[in-house]
Amino acid sequence: MRPDAALVAAEPGDLTGAEVVQVLAKRTTIPVVVGIGDGQGEQAGAALSFGATACIARPYRLNELIPIMKSIRPDHIGMLEPPIECGGLRFPMVHADRVLTPDQIYGTLWGQRSGRRSNTLVVHIRRLRARLGDNQENPHIIKTVQGVGYRLIPRSRALRPPS
Repeated sequence: MRPDAALVAAEPGDLTGAEVVQVLAKRTTIPVVVGIGDGQGEQAGAALSFGATACIARPYRLNELIPIMKSIRPDHIGMLEPPIECGGLRFPMVHADRVLTPDQIYGTLWGQRSGRRSNTLVVHIRRLRARLGDNQENPHIIKTVQGVGYRLIPRSRALRPPS
């Protein structure tokens, strides 16, 4: 499954919208729409310079968002990701470069503690890595911290060659 487009906030957390656009542009060809709030004109310019397809005022209004999405992908109008996967990408972005335990991730996405016998989280992380174009065997974006959890590496370090 391939998303039709990505919708990101200008400042979703520790990463800026421009940094998210930059990561997506390096790994996919999907259009990226950036949500801009009052006083975020500079962020809009940065996101557009890094390859964002369009910007939209926040809070989002469907009557404004749908025409933009239709103009970008007239043959496909769908959601970015299944809701759980969308939240699964947002949560580590807000906490970029911090190790997140399975319990933290489960609590945020599913409202419960992790099912230690379940591979739901492993499958979820694998899908996110695939959507981001991350190497499944040697990931550079979503790292596994053995015995602890997962960590999203900010773009500036994720693409840097190892020293």
